[in-house]
Amino acid sequence: MTARVALVTGAGSGIGLSVAERLAAQGHVVVLVGRGVPALERARAACERVGGSAMVVPADVRDAEAVRSAFETAASLGRLDAVVHSAGVLTYGRFEDVPAEVFEAAIDTTLLGTSRVFREALRIFRSSGGGRFVVVGSVLGKVVVPEMSSYVTAKWGLHGLVRTLQVEHRGDPDVEISLVSPGGVDTPIYRSSGTFSGRHGRPPEPVAGPDKAADAVMACLERPRREVDLTWTNHVIVLGSRLLPWLYDAAVGPLASRVAQQAGRGVEPTAGNVLEPRDVPPEVEDPPGSLPVRRTVAAPADRVWEVLADPARLQQWLPGARVHEAEDGRHLVLGAQGAAGPTRLRVEVEPDDGPSCTVTIRQDVVDGPGRVVPRLARQGAVVVRSTLALRRLADLAEAPQRDLGSA
Repeated sequence: MTARVALVTGAGSGIGLSVAERLAAQGHVVVLVGRGVPALERARAACERVGGSAMVVPADVRDAEAVRSAFETAASLGRLDAVVHSAGVLTYGRFEDVPAEVFEAAIDTTLLGTSRVFREALRIFRSSGGGRFVVVGSVLGKVVVPEMSSYVTAKWGLHGLVRTLQVEHRGDPDVEISLVSPGGVDTPIYRSSGTFSGRHGRPPEPVAGPDKAADAVMACLERPRREVDLTWTNHVIVLGSRLLPWLYDAAVGPLASRVAQQAGRGVEPTAGNVLEPRDVPPEVEDPPGSLPVRRTVAAPADRVWEVLADPARLQQWLPGARVHEAEDGRHLVLGAQGAAGPTRLRVEVEPDDGPSCTVTIRQDVVDGPGRVVPRLARQGAVVVRSTLALRRLADLAEAPQRDLGSA
């Protein structure tokens, strides 16, 4: 039987990683495309943890030959019927402060890279009986924000390209093209971005988790749609910019300065990952501002890891949990469903000198109604939840020790 193959660009983290995991779980052989090999290898491991199969194919979408080679590899594995394009880079700073090399490289990656991926996907689809293509756009493909000129320019062009191809292939049974437009999504793109504004960027509120964007992408692969806006705020922002452009223009600068960039100044100018890949390890992918809760567990660190590594016991500890990142003996990043919405948790296990260990949990709501509550107030409730979760984990890890002690 011919294998079903999917190709995902920007697969090393964020939305691309979440989509790759879902495709792998559905039985696709997933071709993971990106520039950073360490991140792609972690993505491959994540796909295998859900029972799927994945192949790492390092490629820069600025390189047409590398893109073509990636598609040839995908086509050699079976029938390529799904392509998800989420590769993109971001830099902050006034237009004249961003070096021309950085500005043009950002455009090359986010806009022209999309055109290269489209060319190869359409060529393969024509020869293999068709397929579905989903592009990750942005609300910034429809409105403007100061100090993000390269990203806004690239996303406006990307939206124009996607819409043009949708019209050109209207009625074509072999090609289905969808566009997913997020707002703020908590992904490493902000932490690895370039900046020439003296400040680091951050996802603007309300912030969605990458899983929500991935769900929208998967829905489009299942049932193609012209465009999906990830949050209702996209519609409000776009409508406001159209109906009251003078008010939008006056408000967007001060508002973006407060919600889209971190407070303070003094950050040295950097191109971030625009010119070269810059690995953002899982340790920095925690929800920003989450408070740590610690507990000493009367069992060795290995015993705690046995609980976390056993799918049944993991679900007994935290029902509905999904593993995002794992490094044995160091940390585990999980997704779970809380009362206030989807939650991301980071678990760290540190051996103590004796037969015990220290477990630390950091967590925060990444989507849903809980994001409306201010972070400090939200964390008060989250800390209580983390304390209870640590108590349950300790009970599971200590149980064998107690049984042996009473024998």
